[in-house]
Amino acid sequence: MEGIAKMSAEERLIEQKMIKIITGMPKIVQDRFKVLHMLSDERSKINDEFDIKVKELQMKIAEKKRPLLEQRNKIVAG
Repeated sequence: MEGIAKMSAEERLIEQKMIKIITGMPKIVQDRFKVLHMLSDERSKINDEFDIKVKELQMKIAEKKRPLLEQRNKIVAG
């Protein structure tokens, strides 16, 4: 669980409580939680990938705008 390293102490405590509760449940329910957790991890990875791509695109567009903004600033400054 790589995400645990990123968690705050409070989040880790909540996670530990959840694990304790889940381990007390019937195996079939535990299995559902495992699958849901795996799906959640996959969704998080996709969201992280999305965030990276958005930042890359924002930087690319900002670079395209830079010459126009510099030219505009020159015109405004006279």
